Amino acid sequence: MLNAVFGPNGYVQTFDATFEQHCEGGTAAARGEVHIANPPAPAPLDLALAVSTSGTASTVSGKAVVHGTVTCNQPTSVSLYGTVTQIVKKAIVRGDFTTRVNCVPGTPAAWTATATPSGTQPFVRGDVEVSTRAQGYDSEYNQYVEVNDTTVVTLRKS
Repeated sequence: MLNAVFGPNGYVQTFDATFEQHCEGGTAAARGEVHIANPPAPAPLDLALAVSTSGTASTVSGKAVVHGTVTCNQPTSVSLYGTVTQIVKKAIVRGDFTTRVNCVPGTPAAWTATATPSGTQPFVRGDVEVSTRAQGYDSEYNQYVEVNDTTVVTLRKS
């Protein structure tokens, strides 16, 4: 191999090599050269996740509602998974959420999700920790891209 230049995710940008092959110990050889020059590598999927620092706690259902935005550099459907955790009177209140949003480059995609407490203790007004994971599919490189965020959110009554 004389030269190889790789872009993101193993994308071959340029490759130059010479080879020599001998069959079954024979002295005659097949010789050749390989030259590859591809266009610049496509940009990999870039996701950014933002969680708002304000949310709501329902006084009726005890559920927490959180929201934020996702931005991307190529169109993709983004799945969001998260957990809301709060300490209320020395007890831990926890609830999970999932939601999906379509992301279009250049425009932040707004998302809203509701976490239902897993026990009998409801979410109440005050601070909670929101751990969120956003996952989108990079169709250029056939792989998932994931970003994570942990934010303190202040819930108000709704």
